[in-house]
Amino acid sequence: MTTPEKSKEWYEQELKLRFRHFYGQTDGTYDFPNSLEGDLLKMTFKMIYLPSANNFSITKAVEKNTGTLKQYVVVDYDDNNRVVIIDSDRSKCLSAIEMILGNDIALGVYEDPDLDLEEIMKDEAWDNFGFDIFEHERTAI
Repeated sequence: MTTPEKSKEWYEQELKLRFRHFYGQTDGTYDFPNSLEGDLLKMTFKMIYLPSANNFSITKAVEKNTGTLKQYVVVDYDDNNRVVIIDSDRSKCLSAIEMILGNDIALGVYEDPDLDLEEIMKDEAWDNFGFDIFEHERTAI
């Protein structure tokens, strides 16, 4: 069985989601293992979060938003109120919800076998499945 090719952006987003899920702490920090593998995880983490011309840069966001930075926070209330993702790009937050909800539907977590993921996302009805998006705007330092 072959796996379909994914884009670089898909892998980057997947890594970020997994970093947040497995190593993210409630105070916004990350706790990596103190081992060789942990060192590799830290290097990978730094590599994908380094600002570059093609990636999100906080400096660019501050200039673009005239001193304010808008961030979105996705919470999964059905998973111990877990923060799923914090990002300035709402579409990335929606992708995270879509990925988790799609997996849950595929696994048969919900009683209704006729759930339509596209319709749920279009209608922004993810709150019926324990998800919520909060918008936070702050002044950049």
